[in-house]
Amino acid sequence: MIANLTQNTDAPISSLNQSNREAELLLCCIRYHFGTATSSEIAHLLRTELDWDYLIQKAAEHNVFLLFYQSLKQTHPELIPPSIAAPLQIQAQTRLARNLFLTKELFQILDLFATHDIQAIPFKGLIWAALVYGNMGVREFCDLDILVRPADFSKAKELLMQQGYHDKYLGAKEPENAQVQMVRQDGKVNIDLHFGLISEQFYRRLDTESFFEELQTISIAGKTVLTFSPENSVALGYLHGMKDSWGLLKRLCDFAAFIRKYPDVDWQNVMARCETTESDRNFLLAILITQTYLQIPLPEQLLEKTKQFSELSKIAEQHKQLFYRAELGAKCHLLGGLRLFPMMEMGFWGKARYCAGVALNVNERDKETFALPRFLFFVYYPLRIIRLLKTYKIGKEKLAFIWNFLSR
Repeated sequence: MIANLTQNTDAPISSLNQSNREAELLLCCIRYHFGTATSSEIAHLLRTELDWDYLIQKAAEHNVFLLFYQSLKQTHPELIPPSIAAPLQIQAQTRLARNLFLTKELFQILDLFATHDIQAIPFKGLIWAALVYGNMGVREFCDLDILVRPADFSKAKELLMQQGYHDKYLGAKEPENAQVQMVRQDGKVNIDLHFGLISEQFYRRLDTESFFEELQTISIAGKTVLTFSPENSVALGYLHGMKDSWGLLKRLCDFAAFIRKYPDVDWQNVMARCETTESDRNFLLAILITQTYLQIPLPEQLLEKTKQFSELSKIAEQHKQLFYRAELGAKCHLLGGLRLFPMMEMGFWGKARYCAGVALNVNERDKETFALPRFLFFVYYPLRIIRLLKTYKIGKEKLAFIWNFLSR
């Protein structure tokens, strides 16, 4: 059974400032796909003064450009300014062509692995586009994700190398990330080859082997492809959103699409796959964030569980207000509490360790920004903190937010 939350968190259009109009139109176009916004709502916003450059940039940053464009095209293309219509169409065609190109490459890689008796399960990208969106023209993807068993990982990696791929990071952090990023020689294809589904740095663990035990098949362009069971697919939709701190609309759309596709799934089973329980506020918060943004109807079972934690609705609304304030997007996984949401069940020292792990986790971007010799590696730690403060514009307000979260 499906039910709607009674809370309506949308601000009236008349009260939206300039940047909020673009954010609201983007959300309206996404909600139109999910059946929770109307053509007239989109038309109303299209008739206001819009910063189209900002709007297109925001749709691209959140990886929902195709979804945004399809809704515009299906509702009121006549209200798109003529100077914008052609560039929009060209960009959409380019992104769709990229999807088709990667689809062909994925099929070739799966055939290659099959001929060498390697069971490979693709996920995200094309698979989720076909499985829960029903249309590869609305969910864009930029790389390929493939899971193999740990015993087959080295062999699969070697096969990709024989096809002209190379390991982008030369094996760095491969064990802890449970994957390797392989790049084709011409740079046009990235493959994330996984032997696990969650990195060691994530605060949960998954039994990857169990994901091979329950599989389903889907047909894509006449080819039958294996993918995860409904329960495992929903679990991954949640975990990937949580891993990205729900900082991208694409992750919210994916999770919403799974909820819509499988409303009657065994939610107890889903939560067990995520190593969580019905009292886990993180899981219920993800449900409410998704509903607050997209206003999707929720299965009655989930709706009843969210009522046990009334404070989560307020947190979900605060999350959405960060989006309106342009604090969500490609650079926004650390602040506004987004990376802090996974720590809701931790004590002070657990939260402090988590924050320290984020702040001091030197990565490739740090090394590219500050090229230092190996014997000066320790200098990366303060430099990284300085870079984060600058990149994410961490001021007194945000530091106070983090401290209040830690100490509550």
